[in-house]
Amino acid sequence: MPPRIAVVEDEVAVLEMLREMLEADGFLVVALDHPDRIQTIEPDVPPDLFLIDLMLPGRTGIELAEHLRSAGYTDTPMIAMSASRAMTRFASESGLFQETIYKPFDLSALLQCVERHVP
Repeated sequence: MPPRIAVVEDEVAVLEMLREMLEADGFLVVALDHPDRIQTIEPDVPPDLFLIDLMLPGRTGIELAEHLRSAGYTDTPMIAMSASRAMTRFASESGLFQETIYKPFDLSALLQCVERHVP
């Protein structure tokens, strides 16, 4: 089965672009446009990686990552995305994410980042 990636991004155009790019590269993608939709992930088919925007409605991507870690995704790799250098610095310092990537990002660099962390 292809690796499964959960993408949490509230900008629908960016979410769709990421979904299309990752699916074209052979990944299964769970596209979530709001952090509260994380509850829709099937627990018996967990993602192999989370790609999380840091500026989300209702909570930050850092708060979402903390929630995911406490919900049992202790070893699942997480990559943070943001246009804010301050937020990516906070994410890096949090110890929750394997990598951070700045928006706007180079798609090939993002894909390489994903491939480094997917089994």
